[in-house]
Amino acid sequence: MVNTLAVDTFRRMEWPTIRRELEKTHGISLPENFEPRWTDPGSAIYWQELKVRQRQPSYEEGHLTWRLVEVSGGWHPTNPLPANNAWQIAHYLKKGLRLTPPEVKVEPGIQVEAMAEVTPLLEVKAEERQRFVCQRHRRASIGFKTWKAYLRHCEHYEEPVAEEPPEAIKGQRSLFPYYCLLHSKGFATKEEAQRHISQMRRGDRRGSHPRIEELEVKHG
Repeated sequence: MVNTLAVDTFRRMEWPTIRRELEKTHGISLPENFEPRWTDPGSAIYWQELKVRQRQPSYEEGHLTWRLVEVSGGWHPTNPLPANNAWQIAHYLKKGLRLTPPEVKVEPGIQVEAMAEVTPLLEVKAEERQRFVCQRHRRASIGFKTWKAYLRHCEHYEEPVAEEPPEAIKGQRSLFPYYCLLHSKGFATKEEAQRHISQMRRGDRRGSHPRIEELEVKHG
């Protein structure tokens, strides 16, 4: 649940300085009354374009052929990401994210309550078209219609994530230096990732969580 009072304090005390620093240092100019979609103080929802590959017909020398073409699957909200200072916001904007989807006009006084209407990338319906299969059991292969269902299976049986994640999750993972596929969480620093591992390894499942080396995202 959003801490409205804490967010309101951050908006009044920190956001004007961040907005000025974005323009002065990073060349990013935002309207005076514009604000990100805050989820917590220093944390906000961004929008990311989902790229999907589709088969499209192509006529070459009078013959019909098919080719894979990358098209836009629309803009979708991310999970909450850091927005605590100008550098963090500029970092994500330069990666192609937006503070509002392209079709939305910037309006003054964006309300924090609007966050209840936002669906994280993990829930994007596009991933439901992909099927995920586990073949690590003696009985027949187990299929899952959604990524979330497959992750719950992996966590229950303490198995590593072996299937290729949906494009939306790949895009989300590319934003972080460390990302846990099993729990769909990204981390800005090695320390945050290590803290997550320690928390998940408490109790009876000690040692079953992926190691820090497996959470590191290889960019480039």
